[in-house]
Amino acid sequence: HFFRHLRENHPEVDAYYVIEKDSPERANVEPLGNVVDYKSKEHIEVALLANVVAGTHHAEFLFPLRAKPFARTVRATRVFLQHGVIGAKWMSDVYHKRDFETDMFVVSSERERELIVRDFGFEPREVANTGLARFDALFAGDVPVNPRQVLIMPTWRFWLQDVDLYPQSDYHRTWTALLLGAALRDLEERYGLEVLLAL
Repeated sequence: HFFRHLRENHPEVDAYYVIEKDSPERANVEPLGNVVDYKSKEHIEVALLANVVAGTHHAEFLFPLRAKPFARTVRATRVFLQHGVIGAKWMSDVYHKRDFETDMFVVSSERERELIVRDFGFEPREVANTGLARFDALFAGDVPVNPRQVLIMPTWRFWLQDVDLYPQSDYHRTWTALLLGAALRDLEERYGLEVLLAL
């Protein structure tokens, strides 16, 4: 969404989108132009000439080579756009300044900004409360809105993939209690809600 915004509203910015050749998401960005194949010769050139590298994960994920010597060669300002709201989960072990190299850390709220400054080691000038670009299309009008719907979309973690351990996990117990509990049924009936679960 950030790339789309740049391409549609700021043609003076020479923006490129790096993506794997066979990615199913490619169709979403291809019409915007300046789409670069991951690990291509053009990708190397774009990375080395970039003034800014902006992405939703570590900046190194956008480089054609995952090697420290190449990362040191890239002189671009690194902007971390995020891919989720950190204020809702503890991620200091992943995104603390001592281990995570970025020049600008974008956040979704003032509360999240305070968390990143207080607990993640970033200076206030290194954290921008702009909202997350990926949320810009949530109300795009391309999906009919039912004000009586409640969407429940739990996050997921790699350590929950063991089919033998999962049923005993706190995660399973907590979500099962919510989804099958009387309190949620009562809210559904009282307010005429439709509860949707996105796995």
